[in-house]
Amino acid sequence: MNIAALIFALLGSGLSLFQPVIPVIGLSFADFLSIPDSDLNSTAVKVFFVAVIAVVCGICAMLRKGKNYCVIGLSICAALYILSFFRMKSPAVDVKNLPFDPAKLASSLWMKTVFVWACCYIAAAVCAFFDKTPEPYASSATVNATPSASNIPPAFTSSTIHSPSAAQKTFEPVLGVETPALIKRGKIFLSDDDFAEAERYFEQALRQDPENSQAYLGKLMAELRLHNADELSNVPSPLSEQKLFRRALEFANDEEKSTIQKYLADNTEHLEQIRLEQERKRELDALEEKYREAVDAKQFGEENRSTFTLEHAAKLFEQLGDYKDSRTLAEESKMSAQNATTEKKYNDAVYNKNYGEANHNIEYLKRAADMFDELGGYKNSKILAYNTRKQIAIELERAKEQAAEQAATVKGMIFILGFVLLAVIILVSINR
Repeated sequence: MNIAALIFALLGSGLSLFQPVIPVIGLSFADFLSIPDSDLNSTAVKVFFVAVIAVVCGICAMLRKGKNYCVIGLSICAALYILSFFRMKSPAVDVKNLPFDPAKLASSLWMKTVFVWACCYIAAAVCAFFDKTPEPYASSATVNATPSASNIPPAFTSSTIHSPSAAQKTFEPVLGVETPALIKRGKIFLSDDDFAEAERYFEQALRQDPENSQAYLGKLMAELRLHNADELSNVPSPLSEQKLFRRALEFANDEEKSTIQKYLADNTEHLEQIRLEQERKRELDALEEKYREAVDAKQFGEENRSTFTLEHAAKLFEQLGDYKDSRTLAEESKMSAQNATTEKKYNDAVYNKNYGEANHNIEYLKRAADMFDELGGYKNSKILAYNTRKQIAIELERAKEQAAEQAATVKGMIFILGFVLLAVIILVSINR
């Protein structure tokens, strides 16, 4: 039990620097575990529940910064520490088998935790004391649907467009002020960037006159964080989807209705422009992607002398039309493809010439000569064509000489065979 108390004390003291809620729970459990079994239903249980209450009050003090919550939380926490301290001064610790006294070490660490907790509650009390915000009260007004956050341009980021929660808002009433004055003051607050105060004044105006069109419009501007009604046209979501805007249009008189309908028309036009701009941007992005693909294909084709890749790049540039320098690059790609084809034919002709000379193959030499003739003035094709045909003539003469030598050899072989045959016949005749 006492080892567990020490562990909880260490955990509470260490985590108290980062999260003040955990040490109280840890120390309460440590104190709870250090009490003998016979006292489990008495002081320890009471101290544990006091700890839970202190934690709840402490959280309320820090989240709400209410003076009453903070004072109660600080008082209960102090009482908890006093009770826990006396309990830990004389715990039932069996130290016979331990080289140290866990209760003393836990008590030392507990004091550090007390200091951290006290500082946190004192800071909360100071914040609550200097907080001039009046105590809130529940408002019956509910929050309207928020504008869509999709496709919001940079001018309307989350820092500029207010997105109220679906929960009910709270407003302090503004008493003793006529509705027109409330609306006028609300518009002043809008121009001063005090949107929370502006919304409070417009809400009070609606309580006094639930059918006031200007109050609905003002509250909408406060929620959207707009400074004046002219900015309604630039809202990045349809005004017709705003409940407050529909209310304003519903309760507007003829003159106000004309102005509000103009806001709606301008907003519709603005959203259409945004749609067209986004569509144009998508088209430009697609063109740029195809342009980069064509440029990469052209570069790869030129580096590897690939006719197919260069022709593909030329087709892509032609599809891009007048985008950037696509027409110029298309012509360059075609020229590069043609040069690659010519270069390939030249290399094939050189190969055929070299192979024909090395193997005395007249067919390869003739093929090479024809290819050099087709290349015309490309590089040294004319000279190679002449040399190839000259080599063909040499190979033909050599072939004739070889044929003559072969014919003479055949005649000699025939003469020898005939002489041998005659000698055989003579010998056979003599033996008879």
